[in-house]
Amino acid sequence: MKQSVSVVIFAYNEEKTIAQAIQEAAHALIRLGHPYEIIVIDDGSSDNTFTNAKEMAGRYDPQVRIIQHKKNMGFGGVFKTGMDAAKNDIFSFIAGDGQPIPEVYYSRCLPPLETHDMVVGKIRNRQDPKLTLFFAWAERLLLLFLFPGVPKIEGPFMFKRTLLDKIDLHYRKQEERGWIILIELMIRAIREGYSCAIVEVERRPRPVGRSHANNWKNAFRMTWLLFKVWWMIVRGK
Repeated sequence: MKQSVSVVIFAYNEEKTIAQAIQEAAHALIRLGHPYEIIVIDDGSSDNTFTNAKEMAGRYDPQVRIIQHKKNMGFGGVFKTGMDAAKNDIFSFIAGDGQPIPEVYYSRCLPPLETHDMVVGKIRNRQDPKLTLFFAWAERLLLLFLFPGVPKIEGPFMFKRTLLDKIDLHYRKQEERGWIILIELMIRAIREGYSCAIVEVERRPRPVGRSHANNWKNAFRMTWLLFKVWWMIVRGK
């Protein structure tokens, strides 16, 4: 029997794209024959994201459920909620903004998880604003400097849930809005000998709206957090 998959879809004011994100993820996993659950986390949206997600979830009940944060908690809050809620063999986090292509992500990234502990996506021909590309380049360079051999997460990040049972994550116990918790998981897992496959994928341009994550404030915050993780690991914490 194929491994079961938990898909955590994070959404903040994605009323125009969330239903499609749910439908595409469900259809991809049904076609591939994986038992699945989809957990949509509405991160304190002020639009109709929750209502639209709830309506679509009804078509796939009980495989799809919705969790609503009463206030916006950022990527960090979403990832922790997802880690606590998901129960299947493989964890997968994707955005509900219309950019991911679930059929591509799961058809390419799930097979390597038969022999690896994690899979990190690498996006080909990124069509992002220049500032976003600069931040991605800078983060990749910083990871290379602080943690040689640790790749930058682009697009999908999937991992076996056994990692959460075996690796103690500092940022799973802290309130932090950024996505440092996933990077910490990957860093600690690779340093402890768990295997990671890198898979090339494509991603669509964002159909509506814009990302609020790619800005100088978040870039400086992420830099500080990466150095903090490096220092904790150096000290054996």
